[in-house]
Amino acid sequence: MTPRARAWSAVAIVAASLALIASITGGVGWLSVEVPDAFLFVAGGIAPAAIGVALAAVAHLGGLVGARSTGALLVAAVVAGTAGGLAAAAVRASFQRSDDGLPTATVDALAVGLVAVGVVALVVFLAVAGSALLRRAGLPARAAATLSPIGAAIVAPVLGVIAVMVHLLTAVAAIALIGCAVEMQRRMPVVAV
Repeated sequence: MTPRARAWSAVAIVAASLALIASITGGVGWLSVEVPDAFLFVAGGIAPAAIGVALAAVAHLGGLVGARSTGALLVAAVVAGTAGGLAAAAVRASFQRSDDGLPTATVDALAVGLVAVGVVALVVFLAVAGSALLRRAGLPARAAATLSPIGAAIVAPVLGVIAVMVHLLTAVAAIALIGCAVEMQRRMPVVAV
């Protein structure tokens, strides 16, 4: 295994482990009656972002995407996760202000803006990954470049809600990615020094 492959494998394992810890911690915190905004951000933001980073690292390690696409996936994952976590906290703040009889227009606008940013970033992530997979499956580059953004735009809003709300699924995905990265690391040939 080359040092670069070992580094990408470590990135995948560390990111997936962070996603697992964040999803468990945030999910347990979310079960409490008075949910602190920090738990919402950890479970709905950090965990999905870390899953995206781990997915990008595994895809690069497996040769599915090149360096430029990997960079786009990493940036899109971090932006989507961060925006999603902040949007969840903003929605909660809006409900709290509404219960207290305070105006919510500014917080609502902030939440909508964050959701939009998160969905666009998730569309980019899915489009880049989908295009690479479709090209790998033998689809012409032009068809892959056309179909993947359309599919990403359809799937992204639903997937975004699932990523922010369903912490158990995030934890399961993290465990699967850890296992995948470890197995890929084990199967790679050792480079003689």
